[in-house]
Amino acid sequence: MNGPEEKAALRRRMRRQLDATGVQDRRAASEAVCALLLGRLEELNVRTLLAFHPAKREIGILPLLETWLAGGHRLLLPRVGDGGWLLEYHRVGELAAEVLPGFKGIMEPDPELCPLEEAASADAVLVPGVAFDVEGRRLGQGGGHYDRLLAGLPSRVRRIGAGFDFQILEEALPAEAHDEPVDEIATPSRLHVVRPAKKEPLPPAGGSGSETAS
Repeated sequence: MNGPEEKAALRRRMRRQLDATGVQDRRAASEAVCALLLGRLEELNVRTLLAFHPAKREIGILPLLETWLAGGHRLLLPRVGDGGWLLEYHRVGELAAEVLPGFKGIMEPDPELCPLEEAASADAVLVPGVAFDVEGRRLGQGGGHYDRLLAGLPSRVRRIGAGFDFQILEEALPAEAHDEPVDEIATPSRLHVVRPAKKEPLPPAGGSGSETAS
């Protein structure tokens, strides 16, 4: 199989696994990843976060977003532009009142209520994925929206993937020239750091760069 065919087959496999995840397991996993991410964002001294409003199959980070806003921090959420090709970014102050169904039914900022912002103003970006690998490669839904986002961000913006434990694969994901990796991946049981952030120590020689959440 070529790259696109491999990706399509892997998406089907991972979507079946995501669909088979029970409600209780999904809730517990979401709570755990939110707690881990909050601690990590504090470690990184993030003040402006570009995140995503989770779709049905994606890990539930809404409690994280609510806590983030309650702490007085800035939150940017993406909206698919009218052409359907690029994402635009809006500052959201209240999730329940300022989002509405948008592209493919995904909840997006209401452009009438939420001002446009530059993605580059963020300190970190949280990105969903269908799968990740231990080198930070990411498999998305196939639209390329997040690859285009990541390609345009300055290197100082920390790229953090978020998903379930089984979404980090040991085997290398099929990759194409336009695919953009993440710097680290947060799952319910661990934070897998691919590239240390500035001012962080390098992982021990021979280590994987993984950290286990307590």
